[in-house]
Amino acid sequence: MLDQVHEVLRYHHYGKRTEEAYSRWIRWFIKFNGTRHSRGMGKAEVQVLLAEI
Repeated sequence: MLDQVHEVLRYHHYGKRTEEAYSRWIRWFIKFNGTRHSRGMGKAEVQVLLAEI
């Protein structure tokens, strides 16, 4: 999945630091949710994560 994220960000000419920041946030989100597949997650999981910050 992260390979796809990198590919899309490069296609849209995002900066390297932005790409790294997005990747870190995505990895953190996945780890926070117990490594569940992202297809099974949505708005509720994001809200729980943001409430923890």
